[in-house]
Amino acid sequence: MAKTENPSDVYDIDKRTCALILGSNRLDDYASAFLEQHCKEALLTPMPLPIDKLLLEAELSIEYRSLSPDFDVFACCVLLDGEVQLYNKGTRQYTSEFFKAGTLLIDTNSEWTYGERSKRNIIVHEILHWYKDKKYFELMKMCMGEDIVIQPIMCRQSQLLFTPGKRTQKNQIEWLEWQANRLTPRILMPKEMFKKKALEIINQGVNSCDELVHKLSEFFLVSRISTKIRLLEIGIKSLIECFDDYSIVYTEIENRQEFVALTIDDAFSLMLNNAILQEWIEYYNLIYADGYFVLPDSKYVTSKCNSLHLTNYAKKHLNECAINMCKQKLHKYEHQREEFLYFSVLYKSGGVDEHILTFLPNTQSAIKKTINKNYETVTKKDIQNTYSTASDNLLPDSEEIENELLRLIGDEDKTLCNCLWFLIEKAG
Repeated sequence: MAKTENPSDVYDIDKRTCALILGSNRLDDYASAFLEQHCKEALLTPMPLPIDKLLLEAELSIEYRSLSPDFDVFACCVLLDGEVQLYNKGTRQYTSEFFKAGTLLIDTNSEWTYGERSKRNIIVHEILHWYKDKKYFELMKMCMGEDIVIQPIMCRQSQLLFTPGKRTQKNQIEWLEWQANRLTPRILMPKEMFKKKALEIINQGVNSCDELVHKLSEFFLVSRISTKIRLLEIGIKSLIECFDDYSIVYTEIENRQEFVALTIDDAFSLMLNNAILQEWIEYYNLIYADGYFVLPDSKYVTSKCNSLHLTNYAKKHLNECAINMCKQKLHKYEHQREEFLYFSVLYKSGGVDEHILTFLPNTQSAIKKTINKNYETVTKKDIQNTYSTASDNLLPDSEEIENELLRLIGDEDKTLCNCLWFLIEKAG
């Protein structure tokens, strides 16, 4: 009896659609084949990948545009001549602009929002789409007709850790994006050369997991989190587990709690700390209820005793409707803050339960799926009415409250936040 082929071991092209079919066990094989063709030297000696050389060879031009309201979209590669949806922050609306195939669009705020090394990751990700997915898009265009507008694949921060369900024709593009997300770090850090460099650093006397991650990250010009994950993939986990600081350095990956309820003070502090979280809350009109920022829909939020609460459905489906706030034990090591440099982080020290609260865009795939599927069906007028009502309720309704507010405003030791908080509490 013929052995059934394991989907994880497949490395093929769909003859009907020209889509790459690639299993999880063959990712390093594809990465090696790609580098063999486009940057063979990276397979012969450890080195930071020469991004500019790859861009020049692919003949891709870079343009900078605003691509999303919440900084979620890093970039996209225009595989076919056509219109691309761009976001206008002034009008808060999407507009179309024509681009030629071979244009790599990078969000104007991507480097500021996520850092230079994330930008390197973005460029390699989009170069991969250019080489592996162009034929798929060309064939799709032929089948659908010239009048059909086919948008490029958007590289989203929230989709970096997402794995689609069983492969179907309907989710084919999700799988092409999954491939690009998984292949990019393997091209930036080729398995054998990355392993060689890691062992070289260890043999030089480094006996700290934190220091090993730092040196590899600095050498290959990649993020610390990518470096950590890659170290677990190359077959030396048993070696780095022997380091005294392994468990604390890998807490973020191996011991992180998700969908943690926040106090209103912590929620407010996290929001103030990061422009990305602020944009998510503002653009999607998220509502704070029972410790979570939730989509403004009666399916998820209800009013009881003059305050907002989660519905029973929302409590059982937090991943569908709520921002995923994460919590991990607070461990202090030298390069820890570098890992959260571009994210919203709240350090809770003092007392027995010392921990970190974080808003990580790459853990928001579930709520983004709900937003992409249903957000347009939520009536904007209803949302605006909700916020207008809340705003109106903050206005003083008595002379006594108004006088007290004026005293607060005139107090040099009080901030605008103190005044707003006073009104919120008075309004219930």
